[in-house]
Amino acid sequence: MTNSKPYKILFLRLDPGEADSPAEQAEEYVKIDNALHNLTDFELLPDTKGYSLTQMVEVINQHRPNVIHLSGHGSKNRLEISNHSLVVNGEPSGKITLSQENIERIFGSVQEKTKPRILFFNVCLAGGIANNAGEALRSHFDCVIGMQELLNQKLALGIATSFYQSMANGETVAAAMKSLVPTIEAYNKERNPEDRELGFNPEPKAYGDDQIKFDLNIKTSQGANIPRSNVVKFVGREQDLDTLHQQLQQQNQIAITGVDGIGKTELAIQYASKYWKQAYPGGVCWLRARDISSVAEYMLSFDEGKGAVNDSSDKEIIANWFWRRWEQEQTVLVIFDGVTDYKQLRSYLPPLGDNFKILVTAQPSPEDIFQEFKLSRLAESAALDLLRQPLANQVDDELSDAQELCQVLECLPLALKLVGNYVKKRNISLSEMRKRLREETDSSALDEMQKIFELNWDQLSLKAKDLALLLSVLPSTGSWEFQSYRDFLKQRLDFLRSSLGKDLSSVLASIKKDRDIEDAIVELQDWNLLAVQDKSSCSIHPLVRLFFVKKLMASPDGKKIVQVLGLSHSDPNRKILPADFSALPTVNEFVGSPGCYIAAYSHQQQGSAYSVGSNIYVMGQVRVSGSYQQTRDGINICVPNGYTIDSDISADKALNQKFSKTLPETCKDDSCWAGGDTADFLGRRTGSLDEH
Repeated sequence: MTNSKPYKILFLRLDPGEADSPAEQAEEYVKIDNALHNLTDFELLPDTKGYSLTQMVEVINQHRPNVIHLSGHGSKNRLEISNHSLVVNGEPSGKITLSQENIERIFGSVQEKTKPRILFFNVCLAGGIANNAGEALRSHFDCVIGMQELLNQKLALGIATSFYQSMANGETVAAAMKSLVPTIEAYNKERNPEDRELGFNPEPKAYGDDQIKFDLNIKTSQGANIPRSNVVKFVGREQDLDTLHQQLQQQNQIAITGVDGIGKTELAIQYASKYWKQAYPGGVCWLRARDISSVAEYMLSFDEGKGAVNDSSDKEIIANWFWRRWEQEQTVLVIFDGVTDYKQLRSYLPPLGDNFKILVTAQPSPEDIFQEFKLSRLAESAALDLLRQPLANQVDDELSDAQELCQVLECLPLALKLVGNYVKKRNISLSEMRKRLREETDSSALDEMQKIFELNWDQLSLKAKDLALLLSVLPSTGSWEFQSYRDFLKQRLDFLRSSLGKDLSSVLASIKKDRDIEDAIVELQDWNLLAVQDKSSCSIHPLVRLFFVKKLMASPDGKKIVQVLGLSHSDPNRKILPADFSALPTVNEFVGSPGCYIAAYSHQQQGSAYSVGSNIYVMGQVRVSGSYQQTRDGINICVPNGYTIDSDISADKALNQKFSKTLPETCKDDSCWAGGDTADFLGRRTGSLDEH
């Protein structure tokens, strides 16, 4: 029997203390939220912090959670956990002894009838408290989990993410604990040799019943990976939602079409969020299709390294395998967002039948297989409501100017959002805003939007402008985990500087440290040029990216930057499956511009985790002087200088001997041969230097 109500998870911050600690604990909350995002079986209660003993009792009484997750630190004067005590903010004595009485007082209101009941101490040195107070705690919990030793922030985040992802997959506590092994092994590699010699074991330990698990209504793969909306209040499309739903019940395949900036993706997000629980019990599968290759990679991510389809490059084989994983007796909503190539999309469509309802967002008219749902401009009343979100009463006080702005911008939501934000930040009148737009003679809405971009651009600091230029050669679609995106930007910037050196003039010079990247991201977000949702993920609108590209190409170093980085469609957050290529040997023999990666192939499996079929394995990759060029099939391959795109580099002895020198451990005795497809196949996926 499945659970009729969602499992409640209470996240408690214990005495944040130092200034950086609240941010760290907030990040841990976001990680857990992302692991459980859009799953109806779970309710992550609002983030709570700094509780005294009395406040802890009150909040547990109020929510009666199934799981209590305690976050904190084990250093002195913050959260201190020894064998029997912990420090909580606000207590006069500064210390709470976990006596039988206090255990009853704090945890007595945990749900008694609904299982599982779990207490998770994700804090340093909590193993002692879980063990020594275990009998009393286990009278209220089925399982108590505690860290055995010290841990840093990175390990705490990794443990929280992996644990809740496993539990959300319906696994037992024991299985969830095993899922932590890779995270802990990576942590151990970074520790001091002295600590490792002493045998410190940071692995958490579970006390009690480690075979319990959540009884889920929906499998994780059949949940809903709907992107988070960046809209404060959805206005003007309520009737469109209802009409779209009615049509989708009658037709299995519908395409939402309209000009850029009209709100196609947002309508799909709102529709999926509103209807999936009641109309699509089989789940919602959201696929970003602007770069069609990312669809196959997302599908392959469910293979989890098991090799079920890793020897196949056939799109239809991959798609058929993927769709068989979904519930066949319940209706599934499938959304392909940002479709630009309907012919390639055909290979990835689920099988025909009423079990799959397919929704695509696209600008061009769809093929006959899709019924077109064409989005019209917002009604003026809805456009005014959209302006009221940032400007409130100013819209009604200057109604005629507001109406004129809506007409000029043709009621496009993206344009209205940018204008409203600009007016608010500059504290100007709507008539002044219209005057600034009127300075140019172009009249189309998209031209007006370019003017809005220019006005916002003029307000940016040099750091934000420099980061925008870097963003222009990075992905425009999708949404990326914030920290991964920040680290990805830093890696791109470091490589750019190492490649161009003195040839790079003042462009990007203002970004000197990691904090500058963070500051620039925040500034771009403030001007609505970058969307940061819930401080956990980033995304950029294609029209904004196009504007950034124009700025880049007009800059002194624009062409040089594009030569080095290319106009990338890579995804810094993309999972590498079926093999993890982060350990693939990569030699940057050539550092300069332009350059690209050639792959080393061999019939010897030893030393490689990846097979491309026909008993051929990838052994590594080497950066050479050359450039990426596109084949007739649309695949980007590395063409070394002195060769053409039609050259058979696999037969070139000089290149093959290069592998013996640069990859001696895996390519002994000229056992490897060269291939140029690392652009789409390996190079951009390893975090290596060239991404094109």
